Amino acid sequence: MIGLPEMDPALLMERLGPVGIPLALCSVVALAIVLDKAVRAIAAKRIDIARLRGLAEAARREGPSVLTAGIGRMPEPLRSGAAVLMDPLHDGKTQREDAASQWLDQQRASINRGVGLLQLIAGLAPMLGLLGTVIGMTVAFRDIAGHDGPVHPALLADGLWQALLTTIVGMAIALPATVAAWLFQALTERRIALLASALTILSLSLERPAAAPRPRALAEAAE
Repeated sequence: MIGLPEMDPALLMERLGPVGIPLALCSVVALAIVLDKAVRAIAAKRIDIARLRGLAEAARREGPSVLTAGIGRMPEPLRSGAAVLMDPLHDGKTQREDAASQWLDQQRASINRGVGLLQLIAGLAPMLGLLGTVIGMTVAFRDIAGHDGPVHPALLADGLWQALLTTIVGMAIALPATVAAWLFQALTERRIALLASALTILSLSLERPAAAPRPRALAEAAE
């Protein structure tokens, strides 16, 4: 970590005092979440909106069977979203919109899984660091109060350095966790927006075109 002197991990844990284990757990959990979310973001397949528009146009011309055939070639989770739109229970436009909205909410919750815990760690780590600082300063001043003879600056400085170390560690955990949580939330909203746009295109392809009005001359002749 930047700004920290090099020391043995066991010595660092000893210096951190009672908040050392909670801070270590926060760092491990935050790192695991960041790595998991990063791998999932890299593995997520790109949604080709232009290709979907072409598929939707073909479905409007030739019928929903074209869309049914194209569902198998769509990347997940768009394939499951298209299947929701094609469900016979969602025949009308309103039903399809409600089903798509519910499906998008489920996808947002699934993609965002772990971000809430990352935000909790980002808020909890500096508070643990501050608690460690208060505990460390209390111990340092207690030792000074029980010290016989003159108090040397080195005695005070060593105690304060140990106390402030916990704040440094807490902030070193919280800052990357805060940035990562914001970044993953932004990526989630971008992904959901792309999915919503794709579902709208597919839903419109299922609309039955309105019957074309008869030419006026034919209408008058029929009368």
